[in-house]
Amino acid sequence: CENITRAYDIVLEVMNTLDFKVGGEVAENLEQLYMFITDELTRANITGKKEHLENVLKIMNTLYDGWKEAVEILKKKDAKGA
Repeated sequence: CENITRAYDIVLEVMNTLDFKVGGEVAENLEQLYMFITDELTRANITGKKEHLENVLKIMNTLYDGWKEAVEILKKKDAKGA
């Protein structure tokens, strides 16, 4: 319960940093995804079913991979520009 609450708080904090003026459709899509994640975390907390946490884990792993790839792309651009 405590760890689910921590995860929930982290996702809410990340969601609060979305900039819809700059991010546009991407920010809107991320907001929907984060809302789904918080819903799944709530369901996991209430029901104790691991399926909800597995759904969150799959999404978070995909997001992590995407962010890693984005960082690598930016590093390559910086290296070319330097």
